[in-house]
Amino acid sequence: MPSPRFYRNPSGLNKSYALRGDEKPACLILAEGSAEAWFLERWLDVAGCNPSDVAVVCFEGQSQLGANFRSLVEEENFSGVKKLGFLLDAEKLSGPAVADSIRQMLQRNGLIPKTSTLSAGVPADINGIRIAVHVSPDNLSPGFVEHVVLNEIRTHQWASCINAFEAAIVGVGRSAYPKTLVSAFLGIHEAGLCGTQHGFSKGYLDVMHDAYADIRTTLSHLI
Repeated sequence: MPSPRFYRNPSGLNKSYALRGDEKPACLILAEGSAEAWFLERWLDVAGCNPSDVAVVCFEGQSQLGANFRSLVEEENFSGVKKLGFLLDAEKLSGPAVADSIRQMLQRNGLIPKTSTLSAGVPADINGIRIAVHVSPDNLSPGFVEHVVLNEIRTHQWASCINAFEAAIVGVGRSAYPKTLVSAFLGIHEAGLCGTQHGFSKGYLDVMHDAYADIRTTLSHLI
């Protein structure tokens, strides 16, 4: 993978991150997994952002978010963070439910008042902090970022190959999971390539595609 500039704790390099010393970003974006983190890495680069101003931190699953976020809040330079972004999956819940869990987490850490409201896809300025939350696939439905990626793949010249593969899977009585279909698409690009994060890191997935317009729109309020 290319060396990241915004993604501060990529797996295999340095999985820890601390807001200490010279690390003083005004904008902190927390990504659920490496796929989201590499999407942000590529997009922020295209957008011409300054890595010293924007940091992307992967918290590796919603069950880890609370503890990881609390550790960041306790760091010496957290007071300089004036913009907070979250890019995560709805999984089996919904966009509003996930956004509400983010609201409660921010309240527990004393960052926003108990009376505050927070909606997925709707940036807000609360207590001097600009906050933006995007919950894949569409801020409403259950699902994952791979559902969004499939919207790009459906427009690709190889879409017929992936559609035929999906039909074959269903035809033998199996479920055609979005992550399976995305990995199949990436495997056409490069033998053995598996994992949505590699699609973004290697440029096989286009972060400026219309499929990701809602993500870009929501988080652009931070940059």
